Amino acid sequence: MVPAVGGARAATTNCIIIRAAVCFVSIILDFDVKLCGGSMDSTDSRLSAEGLSELAQQVEASLAESTEQIRNINDDIHVLSINAKIEAARAGNHGTGFGVVADHIRTLVARTNAVTEQMESHVRRLMGDLAAMSAQLGVEVRGQRFQQVAFNTIDIIDRNLYERSCDVRWWATDASLVDALVHRTTDTAESASRRLGVILDSYTVYFDLVLADSSGVVVANGRPGRYRSLGSDVSQQPWFRRALATKSGDEFAEQSVHRSELAGNEEVLAYAATVREDGQVNGTVLGVLGILFRWRDLADGAASRAVQSILDTE
Repeated sequence: MVPAVGGARAATTNCIIIRAAVCFVSIILDFDVKLCGGSMDSTDSRLSAEGLSELAQQVEASLAESTEQIRNINDDIHVLSINAKIEAARAGNHGTGFGVVADHIRTLVARTNAVTEQMESHVRRLMGDLAAMSAQLGVEVRGQRFQQVAFNTIDIIDRNLYERSCDVRWWATDASLVDALVHRTTDTAESASRRLGVILDSYTVYFDLVLADSSGVVVANGRPGRYRSLGSDVSQQPWFRRALATKSGDEFAEQSVHRSELAGNEEVLAYAATVREDGQVNGTVLGVLGILFRWRDLADGAASRAVQSILDTE
């Protein structure tokens, strides 16, 4: 009866080996198929970098538990085979069959141990590869997310700045600005200033709007009570000179981020367009409208949203 017990335990050992191997191989194949098939994305919780790492840990823990069970069973089988050998010796010729079976059981135990060690070695190597794959996947997924956030931030800023170029070309055709440069009276200057102030009430992204004649002297601004730029000479400002060089009212000029005395030495991004006779695109140049954009508000806001977007996905 002893050999029968040993055989049952040996069968159990083999079943454990097979189950562990099949489980591991199926997991690896499933991951490989999805990865190579292109169906994996950063939102797949099971195949995310974190999910893959957790999966590897679970497989390793399961393997350790299975191999420990195998060793325990093998120890029991080994003891049973020794007992069977002893009983066979006591039985003399009648125990010869028991001795043969006991020897086979001991051989099976040795083979099972060898298979177990080989499986552990292979699986540990695969676990190392899986861990490396998980780390690389984590880098790639985060990199793709950072790239997406960067592109989105650039797009927001680009569209915002394009709107500024539209604003300055449109406002430069306003009749009150044309009158202020043609008639050059206190009334027309004040009318232009009030008109610029009304625009600023609706467009809070600007520090101020300034109107200069063709020689570069500021004749009106939208916030005279806050920024005393009236009479200032802007003829050497890049935005003014570049605007004068444009060929039509369809074009605009700009000056990159700088501190401007026209806005209390705040950081501004300046856009400019020519004010032309009768507000016509190809009319005679009368002066230049400059708009002083609150660059820091846009930049800081975009950067803050980008950082928060990244943190929300971590």
